[in-house]
Amino acid sequence: MRVHLCLLGVLISAAVLPAQQTAVPTPSDVPVFRTSTDLATIDAIVTDGDGKHVTDLTREDFEVTVAGKRQTLDQALYVRTQDQPRVLAAARAAAGQGASGVADGSQARGGSRASQTLRTTGTSPEGVARTIALAVDDLGLSFESMYYVRNAVHKYIDTQIEPGDLAAIIRTAGGIGALQQFTADKRLLHMAADRLVWDFRSRSGIGAFVANNGNVPTGLGFDDADAFRGSLASVGSMAALDFIARGVAPLPGRKCIVYFSEGFQSIFRDRMGIGTNGSGRIWAAMSRMLDHANASGVVIYTIDARGLQTGGLNAEDNPIIRDWNGPRGESSMNGPESGGFLDVPGHRMGAAAEASEDRGRVLIDSQESLKFIADQTGGLAIENTNDLNLGIRRVLDDQQGYYLLGYVAPKGAPRSGWDQGRVKVRVKRPGLRVRARQGFFGPSDPGQSRKPESADPLVMSAISPFGAGAITVRLTSLFGHDVATGPYVRSLVFVDPGDLHFAVDDAGQHTARFQVLLMAIGDNGQVLDGRRREVSLALSDQNFRLVQERGVVVALKTLAKEPGPYQMRAAVEDLTSKTVGSASQFLEVPAVGRGRLALSGVLLKGDAESTPIQGEPNRDTASGLADAVLFETEVRVLLPGVEAVYAYEIYDGLKDADPKLEMAAAVIRDGKVVYQSPFTPVTASPKVDGKMRAIPIAGKLALGSDMPAGRYTLEVIVRGPKGKKLERKQWLDFEIRR
Repeated sequence: MRVHLCLLGVLISAAVLPAQQTAVPTPSDVPVFRTSTDLATIDAIVTDGDGKHVTDLTREDFEVTVAGKRQTLDQALYVRTQDQPRVLAAARAAAGQGASGVADGSQARGGSRASQTLRTTGTSPEGVARTIALAVDDLGLSFESMYYVRNAVHKYIDTQIEPGDLAAIIRTAGGIGALQQFTADKRLLHMAADRLVWDFRSRSGIGAFVANNGNVPTGLGFDDADAFRGSLASVGSMAALDFIARGVAPLPGRKCIVYFSEGFQSIFRDRMGIGTNGSGRIWAAMSRMLDHANASGVVIYTIDARGLQTGGLNAEDNPIIRDWNGPRGESSMNGPESGGFLDVPGHRMGAAAEASEDRGRVLIDSQESLKFIADQTGGLAIENTNDLNLGIRRVLDDQQGYYLLGYVAPKGAPRSGWDQGRVKVRVKRPGLRVRARQGFFGPSDPGQSRKPESADPLVMSAISPFGAGAITVRLTSLFGHDVATGPYVRSLVFVDPGDLHFAVDDAGQHTARFQVLLMAIGDNGQVLDGRRREVSLALSDQNFRLVQERGVVVALKTLAKEPGPYQMRAAVEDLTSKTVGSASQFLEVPAVGRGRLALSGVLLKGDAESTPIQGEPNRDTASGLADAVLFETEVRVLLPGVEAVYAYEIYDGLKDADPKLEMAAAVIRDGKVVYQSPFTPVTASPKVDGKMRAIPIAGKLALGSDMPAGRYTLEVIVRGPKGKKLERKQWLDFEIRR
């Protein structure tokens, strides 16, 4: 990518947010529960008459029966969601494993400064208290409901996400795409929410109910076709929930799915084989989903997105009914002039009353299906409210904690999955209510691996929402455009050599072998491109010392054939020790060409020669990678008080000879703009390639000495003469450490 330095001074404001402090509980506050290969566990939530959690119950307050046989409880502990990471760590320790789930005695992690820095920034499993999947059923939402769901999801992102939450927005018809990954980044979540739109394959139409229209003759197969299409959409929704439940199984924290839908009208008739499409396929799909949800320890909360419904006529309905069964096939009109009643034997109901009764029956059936799904996993069904965010708040409040009940199960007894009516929990104290899943809370041993033995560890590491692992990896992906080859993404994969296994061969060279996997995942969930490369190192003593100081960077180039959001994911596996590590980055690939304005990726590099913070002690570089490497483009970790340089290119394919472009930059933290530079004219000299100009831009960031540590986003903005109609943005994440 062609980059020249045409410096634009940018100064970060000295006003910064104070670092938040939280009380650290003492060891006596940390709950510990017994684990055993014979211990079956059930999670339950107990509330009083006002719906508030009751947290002071003991084993004697519970009565648990399994298959009609009363069980003797060995434990009944209330686990607060914020304490769950420590609870699981204690359980793994009791099972002979470390806090990370890796058996004790495994290869120690690298101790270089880069490893220590990169592993303590960003999202980590140890910092996750709740894993929340917002499942938006675009296969079962009307056009009207989707509008309110989209607004509610945006409000949830802005006001209801709490520290320690890992969230994803997943469409039942959209798969797991680039914007549907679990993250704590509000920017990505908002972009995912923006793409929530009604799907034509939905079993619901424009409104919450099918329009009342008596002008369509019966016997033409329309009802059968609609029922079959609705059945397929219902199975698709269940399959998506199943996929989500299995996908969140290895994630940490209290796991729940918040399911926005309008329910399933025929699920119970489908079970009994009643109706045109009573094949049982919907019930079978739901049974599989509930089995995996319970085995994964997932609680499902359902929210009826229709809000409060009256069931009366609306603008879609046609109160004028034709009788298509009249003499000689002639139709007779039934309208206001005939009193509003059909002149057909057996029909004594007006159009409005008939529509209201039908809709009442549909509403009850669909809400009962949502309530059933929630009940079977110990969740809540939120219905008949127009404030969807109030429903989300009830869900989040309900996630504050739960009881973990355990009893010693006989050998061979099932201890996971769903079995309707098999498990029953009762609270003896009067006035209390208990909700428990109809099944067991996953495997009894929290250290038991859920990962399929045949799974490729490199792929599993690449799709993980955490950049965790025994190998420190950092990914920097940059969009660029070349006239000859077209749009592309250049990815720089930084690997800390302190985490690789080096050996010395007979020639005295330091050797190591590792492989790198790079995946580009599009918004539709498809892997748009992938690269796998094996790297062999054979280094002399001098080069080995240099690599230990500067790190290893592997450059990979992938084509970007289609514009849109990409999730770039990289994973590294040491082929000797079999340890892995991963990293990811979100990237927006713009459309480039004639008549378009686009931006390349953004480079950000710290200036290691700049003046350090006053009073900052000298750092010892002998213990690992030199500090200078943390300032490099591939790592993007900066110190407060230093001056950084950023650069990007403007691809100007506009028709105007001089479009008078303007540019600006912003720094974002936790979804809020902490600095915004004024717009200034673009005056850099362009390089013309055919019908498109490439304009190199560079600028400086002077970081305030009191900026708090954490994750930040650098946003560059370029707009044309028509203001926001021609506005383009690109982002790059970076971190500040102290």
